[in-house]
Amino acid sequence: MNSIIYEKAKRLDGSLKKTIMALWEDMRKNIFTDNDSLSEFRDKNFDGLGDYHFGLGLYLRNNILSSDSELYLKFIESGINRRDDMSSLIISLWHISLQ
Repeated sequence: MNSIIYEKAKRLDGSLKKTIMALWEDMRKNIFTDNDSLSEFRDKNFDGLGDYHFGLGLYLRNNILSSDSELYLKFIESGINRRDDMSSLIISLWHISLQ
């Protein structure tokens, strides 16, 4: 992840941020099922978040960001059209919220 993604994540539309953070509660319960994985994610250097691209990011792209989902459509309305960018922004925002 780079500083551009970091800045974009901090500046996401309020409605989009709210939807992403609501999703975080479910993900935290289902994906980060133990404190060690949550701590590892929280303590990861921002530039190291790319490690989550093929695991968590792939899950998001394949299961959460379907072309008819509310979250996907909000990203499109915000001018973000690539699912890779969407998942990177989601992961970045979750990481920022834990800091």
